[in-house]
Amino acid sequence: MLDLFLGGKPMQRHSLKTRILDHAETRLLIQGYRGMRVDELARDVGISKRTLYEQFRTKEQMAREALARLVDGLDLGVDQILAREADEAEQLRAIVLLMCRRYARAQPPFYRDLETTPSLTELIEGSQRRTCEKIDEVIRAGIASGRFRTGLEPALVRTTFLAACEALLRPQLPKAPAPVPPGEPRQVGGPAVSEEAQSDMRASAEAALEATFTQVLDVILNGVRQG
Repeated sequence: MLDLFLGGKPMQRHSLKTRILDHAETRLLIQGYRGMRVDELARDVGISKRTLYEQFRTKEQMAREALARLVDGLDLGVDQILAREADEAEQLRAIVLLMCRRYARAQPPFYRDLETTPSLTELIEGSQRRTCEKIDEVIRAGIASGRFRTGLEPALVRTTFLAACEALLRPQLPKAPAPVPPGEPRQVGGPAVSEEAQSDMRASAEAALEATFTQVLDVILNGVRQG
């Protein structure tokens, strides 16, 4: 009975909830809130809609928890970078690359639907505000340490970084198809493409994008560094 209480149902519930949120995050970023269908999500996880609704009362609650987990991970990642990296230029590079990785899968429907879903917009705006404040602090610290040029306006430098991030991120990644249910191939204008193959293609595209980001960041940082 003790084993059941400590390692049985509570752990299973936690594991199931995590799996649901994993798939919800993927569908939310790719399909947007309106495009994310609960029946398809339940099929991804291999459960019934009823079981899914036992974990989350509404679709919006599920989407909010999935997005909250993503932005919390970004906040934690930024804090870890600031605690680990001493050089301000490397901190900026790491923060922007982290943002790139976190939102690499996001497609236009995700951003479009944020405009009509205030509870999700609040999460994104709050995360952006916190990240911007930390980037500005890094830039001010770089100026104070003499590593960055004097006279720089932190908000302007930060805006340049984030504008480059957004400009590179959206057009270069191919529009992702809807997630494929486990074990089912998807027809894409010819031979069926498995979920694993799609994942490999996305990983390759994201790796190429990150390499491009690194080059662009180097150009911006060369203009920011002192001497």
